[in-house]
Amino acid sequence: MWRAFPEVLMVDTTYNTNMYDWPLVQFIGVTSTSQSFCIAAAFVIRERQRNFGWALEKLKQMLYDCKEPRVILTDADQALMNACDAVFPNATKNLCRWHISENIRRKFKGLYSTEMGTDFAYWWKVLYQSPTIQEYDHLNVECHLIRDDRAVGLGIHEKVWPDIRRAMQNELETNEGWWRAMFNKEDDRLYGWVHSSIPYYNTVKPAPPSRWFSLPGHGHVAAQTYACVLVNLVGNQAESYFPLRIGPDLVPDSQVIGIASWGGDHRIYINLVGDFPMLRPNPNWERSAVPAALEWKTRFGQRLKDYEDIRQGWRRESSNVDLNSL
Repeated sequence: MWRAFPEVLMVDTTYNTNMYDWPLVQFIGVTSTSQSFCIAAAFVIRERQRNFGWALEKLKQMLYDCKEPRVILTDADQALMNACDAVFPNATKNLCRWHISENIRRKFKGLYSTEMGTDFAYWWKVLYQSPTIQEYDHLNVECHLIRDDRAVGLGIHEKVWPDIRRAMQNELETNEGWWRAMFNKEDDRLYGWVHSSIPYYNTVKPAPPSRWFSLPGHGHVAAQTYACVLVNLVGNQAESYFPLRIGPDLVPDSQVIGIASWGGDHRIYINLVGDFPMLRPNPNWERSAVPAALEWKTRFGQRLKDYEDIRQGWRRESSNVDLNSL
């Protein structure tokens, strides 16, 4: 059978299945209809390259006057992989999909919820069954798309979005007393709401609306966690968020991040360049910031003044409009 279908060779080793506790090496072929068949099996004393090499050389002798395998699939045993390279140097070597899936399943199961595990298993199967490279690349991107507005606002790649949430949650919990006192100046329920809306570590499904980035709560936490300045350009909440407990002298290269709205509910990252006018700070920041943090207004004083000048100028122009002439 193997002489008829020599293109694909799968090599697997089982352990502790016989009275001698010797590894059993199994050689499996695959037909043109994707059916597997047993080619041969061999016991080896130890999992060493020379032992695997001996078994592969004996197997190769079965293919006299026939073409050799074009693809060889193994597990991640380095000795076996080296032996395959030595005996069949022209074959493409790949890791077995089943072994990869089992390894992912073991590591994935203990870290995520059952619901998420089911979702991941589904998308993983869709991904590895891609019939073309183009479809694989497309699905590989789709599997990572999660509309986590916190990360989009911070301009950070989606693969590390769960880490952003963990960092913000850690900031809230480590300094819980301080944050409760700060948020209570606006609403005594605000800390609980902000804290409960951050944990969402699903890397497959988009975050539900209850876990979306919203202001002002998340703006304060993100600015403090990442020692950055957030400039929100969205509607009635247009304002700036500075770190609350750290001064600009400790962050000489602080990042300024613009956030705008897209599609009504989603926040998008805006690249702000040059000496752009900066919106006035959130009022609660001015009431709650430690003295060192108030220096952020000094660092960006001219930009804040430029915005106020524009705002006052727009107000004067608006007040001079004769509504009867419109």
